[in-house]
Amino acid sequence: MDPRARSLSEADESFIQAFEACTIPKAEWTHRAHVRMAWIYLSRFDFDLALTRIRDGIKKYNHAVGGNPHGYHETVTQVYARLVRHCLAHEGSRSKSFDEFAETFAFLLDRKSPPTLKHYRSETITSEEARARFVEPDLVPLP
Repeated sequence: MDPRARSLSEADESFIQAFEACTIPKAEWTHRAHVRMAWIYLSRFDFDLALTRIRDGIKKYNHAVGGNPHGYHETVTQVYARLVRHCLAHEGSRSKSFDEFAETFAFLLDRKSPPTLKHYRSETITSEEARARFVEPDLVPLP
């Protein structure tokens, strides 16, 4: 763990332990839960290690709960990891909990107007290529 890593609230610590043990009920594995997991890893580790843990953790969890084996999306995963990292580098570093972070950066949880569509055309982000590997934005560069 990075020596600069933040200490987590009891709720966030319990959440990440449940994620790593693949015991979060499938119905609770929501978009918010994905962003929370990314926030925790990006708060604890440098970007490359955090991204590896995010990527591997999602695939492991999906497999463990019988999720869609083709459900993992590399570009979406990296977009959110990069956006969470960017938010943490600014005011997000002051957040004491994920709930506080989520309140400050509510755009990360907006399902009606997801940030991916600010950076990508719909046909790009929904492509099989973007699912399989990271595709650079074709509208607005990522921060």
